[in-house]
Amino acid sequence: MGQRSTVRYRGKEYPVLKTNRIRDRTYFLIERIARTPRERYKALCPAAPPDERKCGVLLFPRDQASMQHIKVLRRLSQQTPSNLPRIISYAERRDDVAIAVNWVEGVSLDAYSLNADEGVLTRRSPTNIMRCFTGLALGLRQLHKRAGVIHGDLKPGNLVLTGKSQRLVMIDFGSAWMRMKTMHRQPSDGETEAYAAPEQLFDGPCIYEAIDQFSASVVAYELMTGQLPYGGMGGRAGLPDKIEIYEKQWKPPSMLSPHRNDVPKRIWNRIDAILKRALSLNPEGRYPTDDAWLEDLHALRSEIDRRATTVPENDWMLKGARLLSRIMGR
Repeated sequence: MGQRSTVRYRGKEYPVLKTNRIRDRTYFLIERIARTPRERYKALCPAAPPDERKCGVLLFPRDQASMQHIKVLRRLSQQTPSNLPRIISYAERRDDVAIAVNWVEGVSLDAYSLNADEGVLTRRSPTNIMRCFTGLALGLRQLHKRAGVIHGDLKPGNLVLTGKSQRLVMIDFGSAWMRMKTMHRQPSDGETEAYAAPEQLFDGPCIYEAIDQFSASVVAYELMTGQLPYGGMGGRAGLPDKIEIYEKQWKPPSMLSPHRNDVPKRIWNRIDAILKRALSLNPEGRYPTDDAWLEDLHALRSEIDRRATTVPENDWMLKGARLLSRIMGR
């Protein structure tokens, strides 16, 4: 029997790139969504239950990182948070590892910047970015506390922004590790190093939750300003031979954001303070716990929401004052 050229799903035909057998099911791979050694595909499986027919298929080399990925995904599948992935099935084969996971409808942040007309984050509104960022921090607390897992490789390519709810969903747990185990990092490319906490790049003191806190904050800073913190160095600025030079190049996001004049100063002050602390090159200078980090993020969110409800009234007051001024000939 030859390979099928198309597969039908909800009344529409999709071209099939290739098929893949994972245990007792055949998955039809219809779109490749990552150009890395860890292949990720959008897939369809008509024989699966309705909520699993549209899914993601990951094809990884059979190595230590892939085994760790499976271990973490199985651990996460025991949890319920909607911004964490769920494993459907997996198979360890001679040459590779195949994993089917629930499909997250959305687009990765690294692809988002290619389309300036789509979505809330491409407009880089600081308040919208911080709303999504707060949701990501909540997901990280669930990951750390409930699953006992450190992601270890947060960057735009490993975060998906969902279309409707505008949630940031974490994917690709190949660099994650269990909280109780000693940190072991696989070699990574230069782009990943820019988002990594400095202590991941050398044998520095490690505060586990602070690693993901730093990386998530690099992403937020970049979305807000269009550049990496510390003169474009990101986490590499904290390397022993660079920290003295680049720590002085810190600039608050309010200085660099194209929306710096659109946000009240009191909100900018909160944003600047939160990101400066979370992006400390010394892990002991960051928030000591996820709860402490979220306390400041929730306070910021409350301030943003209060402004959203009072701005319309203030706009009418301003228009009325201008009209009265014209009437009085001033």
